[in-house]
Amino acid sequence: MRPEIVDVRMPPMPEASIKVHFGIAVRALRSKAQLTQDVLGQRARLHRTYITDIERGSRNVSLVAIERLAKALGISVVNLMTAADKAKSGKMSAPPSRRSKAR
Repeated sequence: MRPEIVDVRMPPMPEASIKVHFGIAVRALRSKAQLTQDVLGQRARLHRTYITDIERGSRNVSLVAIERLAKALGISVVNLMTAADKAKSGKMSAPPSRRSKAR
């Protein structure tokens, strides 16, 4: 008798993942604090391109980086994660990109 095959793959990620929502929150909070990506990166001891990737939702951010970002933004980790949850529920949206403005 053959053993039953169990599918252990992870279910597909929803269209907008936690990485995207976290990125929206970081970008909104950074804009609210009137910080550039470069300044936030310096304060958080993270490279500017890493900040860019976070805001685009393409980085899986470590707990250490989350703590550094929160401190650099002058908020608690709890408030940062709450902002990401608000982005998930649609209560927070990213500010418009400077690149999206008509020139």
